[in-house]
Amino acid sequence: SLASGPSSACERGRCLAARRVPPGGTDLARLRGVERLRPELGLGASYLDHQGQQLEMPQWVFHDLASWLRINFIYENRMLDGIYTIVDRNRIENRRLARLGRVLGGHHGHALARIIESAKIGLSDRQVVDVPLDLVEQRLALSITRAELESAIAEHLDQTERTLMQAVADSGVAPTDIGVVFFTGGGSLLPAVRSRVHRLMPEAEQIETDQFGGIARGLTIEAQRVFA
Repeated sequence: SLASGPSSACERGRCLAARRVPPGGTDLARLRGVERLRPELGLGASYLDHQGQQLEMPQWVFHDLASWLRINFIYENRMLDGIYTIVDRNRIENRRLARLGRVLGGHHGHALARIIESAKIGLSDRQVVDVPLDLVEQRLALSITRAELESAIAEHLDQTERTLMQAVADSGVAPTDIGVVFFTGGGSLLPAVRSRVHRLMPEAEQIETDQFGGIARGLTIEAQRVFA
């Protein structure tokens, strides 16, 4: 959102424009999980069914593992019995499926999501992070680079850029006239986000806010102005 008014009296400010981009920090972490982690758990792997037919692993389980909101539902899904059957029959020949069995059997979905989120945070100030996956397999680890992250989220960065410029156009303010940009939310810590904003608004000072409470605080101030 873009607002006018003295910074010392933001309650007297006026909202000039607002736009929204659906994907947030959790979704960005999920996207990197798609790119790097899920293949290590069997995404794209093939297996032999009870008739000796070679089939590709069902993708729904990997999709759900990559979403915070869906992880708990995996363990209650009736189709999971079929996944366990596939894993049991093929775990010796395919160690990736054995890893999947450990994740599902141990209910490690959210633990893996937290590991991926930690990696995303680490890439904010490093070019490479090591992701330990001992809960999946002893001495298993992945290295994830900032370049891989930026490649995985490129489409969403483009969408964010388009949305930002639409908000600027709606406000009637020129990008070069914007003096301050406030960053809030975990996704705003990503260097790729900061560099794009700087390119679009080169004169704007970039200011840190409460990464997790700033959005709620801003909405509270706006609600006070509208409904008081």
